[in-house]
Amino acid sequence: MHRFVKGELNWVEPLNQNFEEAAAHAAAQDNPHGVTAEQLGAPTKAYVDAQLSNKADVKPSEWIYPALLNGATSADYSVVRYRKGLNCVYIEGWAKSQVESPIFVLPVGFRPDRNLEFTASQSCDSATHYTARLVVAANGDVLFSQVGHKTFFETGGASATCSFSV
Repeated sequence: MHRFVKGELNWVEPLNQNFEEAAAHAAAQDNPHGVTAEQLGAPTKAYVDAQLSNKADVKPSEWIYPALLNGATSADYSVVRYRKGLNCVYIEGWAKSQVESPIFVLPVGFRPDRNLEFTASQSCDSATHYTARLVVAANGDVLFSQVGHKTFFETGGASATCSFSV
């Protein structure tokens, strides 16, 4: 870089050279001074990768229709299904099964960290209404427990809709 002295003649050419050197330095992509992202206060690659891996699941997955176990059945009008979105799992549908036997098993990634219980509505006659518990276990088992009326449950099943965080 040329240093100018007050009153110097023929200053145009050295000035143009200074501009060219400055432009070349600014255009350089090779980081000649070895400045790191941390020194500039910019997020590091490790930080950005960690934030991206923790991002929310903003678009729900498609509904998954599980294979029913232990002779459980579902109805065409309210098929048993589940999906995940926004770090929540959603389960819905009607099923008839044996009490305390898994209806289906949620895969890893869809399971709660502890056993959860939800209220389910049993099918019954028009004058009487019973409830059952839908249990979503930490091991992935989804089953009905503590039915209000076993005979109605075995003939009519129960319906549930629930969601929980994962």
